[in-house]
Amino acid sequence: MAESIKSILALFRLSIESHICITLFTGSCLLLPKEVLEKIDVFVVVNNYRSIIGTVFLLSICFIVVKTIKYIIDKYQRSKLRRIEKEYLLNLDKFQTQIIMELLQSRDYTREYDCKNGSITKLEQYRIIYRTSSVTANYDMQHIFFPYTLNPWVLDAIDDDKKLKKKFSLAFDRSTR
Repeated sequence: MAESIKSILALFRLSIESHICITLFTGSCLLLPKEVLEKIDVFVVVNNYRSIIGTVFLLSICFIVVKTIKYIIDKYQRSKLRRIEKEYLLNLDKFQTQIIMELLQSRDYTREYDCKNGSITKLEQYRIIYRTSSVTANYDMQHIFFPYTLNPWVLDAIDDDKKLKKKFSLAFDRSTR
C-alpha cells in the first residue's frame, strides 16, 4: 500500500511536459476504439486496468490545469510588481534620484555610501540597490561606508520605459558603455 502511494506521489514531481505525455497516452488508451487497441495489441491491458488508467488521466489533467493557472497568476503578479517598481522609481525624492544618477554614472554601477543614510536604507529595502559587500575598511564608527550597486531590474526598467529614461537621461546611456 505504501509503495503504491509513493508511486502516485512520484507523479506529482514530474514536469509539465511529462504530464502532457501521460495525459495524451492515457487519454488515447481510454478513448480510442476497440479495433484500434486490438490492432496495437493493448486492448487486454487497457481493459484490465481501465480504472487505473482513468485515474492517472484525471490526475494528469488536474496537474496540468493547476500548473497552468499557477503560471498565469505568477505572470500577472510579476507584471503588477514591475508596474509598482516603475511607479516607485518615478516618484523618488531628489536625494534618492541623485543616488541613482551617481550609480548610473559610475563605470560598474557601484559606489560607496554610508549605510546609516535613510535614503540608502530605503532604496535597499525596495530592492533598487543592494550592498555588494559586508566588509568595510572604514574605522570611523560614525560613518560606515559600504559599496552599493544598482539591481539589474532597475537598469532594464530604465532602458524599457520612456518616462524613466527621460528622468535619468543625463546619467544613463547604455549604448556608450
